[in-house]
Amino acid sequence: MSDGLKFWIQTLVIPAVLAGVGYYINDTLQQQQRAFDKIKFTEQIINEAFDSDNPDKAMALTRIIPSLTEDKKFAEDLVAMVNSYYVKKAEQALKTGDEAAYKQISEAASVFKGDGISISDSLKTNPATSSAEKARQYEQDGLVHLQQGNLEKARDAFQKAEASYPGFHSSYEIANLLTKKIRDVKAGADQSVVRQQAIDTIQKKYSWRLSPQVLKKLNQ
Repeated sequence: MSDGLKFWIQTLVIPAVLAGVGYYINDTLQQQQRAFDKIKFTEQIINEAFDSDNPDKAMALTRIIPSLTEDKKFAEDLVAMVNSYYVKKAEQALKTGDEAAYKQISEAASVFKGDGISISDSLKTNPATSSAEKARQYEQDGLVHLQQGNLEKARDAFQKAEASYPGFHSSYEIANLLTKKIRDVKAGADQSVVRQQAIDTIQKKYSWRLSPQVLKKLNQ
């Protein structure tokens, strides 16, 4: 090998090779660090989100996760994981008759709706929970009609809630109560007085099965 060739190898080729190797090693280390950071971040999310006693916190996290990482696919996977967990918890609550647990998840999901596929959407489309979600919506509609003084529409809404998911909250009892109050109005009773009587009875007898949000609507 000529001295000139050796010179060019030492001057250009070897530094270029070393630079390439150095770049590769640095990039590999950075990828490993990013992977490690993702593992730590995932662990934190799991610890925070998979708290069955506080679904509100989990639903709130699904709203902010996309803003915490630039990796869109990673964020979507985390949100999907949380969604799947709580849909399963909701299914289990219905199967075991744990109405309080289901109500907590359903209401939290309704409050923290995101731009993408939310837990609320999943509950409405999941075969095991869709009927309960329909009943919950009918219950909300019934309360609105009751507040507006339309006893018949309120009664019909609670009957639909019971038909959609038998035993949901106190839909059956409230529908029967409203049927009696409708008869009182037809018999000559003042509708505004009867409406308030119905609200008072619901608060007194069935409030333990209704959520704070529902009771708040009744008091508005």
